[in-house]
Amino acid sequence: MSMRIFDAASAIREPSDCFEMFGDPEYDEHFPDDKGLPTDLRNIEYYSISDYFTLKFLLPERTCHFSINAKPIPFHKNAEP
Repeated sequence: MSMRIFDAASAIREPSDCFEMFGDPEYDEHFPDDKGLPTDLRNIEYYSISDYFTLKFLLPERTCHFSINAKPIPFHKNAEP
């Protein structure tokens, strides 16, 4: 599953690519500058595309950095200690 997400995320270059491939994100904000005003650096995050992973994009001008992070595994009520 993570390899499919990685392959899809590798093609992202702009925010519109994110929306086209993964739909509406759960988080989408511009980073502020030192005066608190929005910059061109955009943080787009998806939490519900997988039961096991979250996907985070940092999109400066015409480039993309992304990370795939494992979600914590919840304890089951019937789990042994």
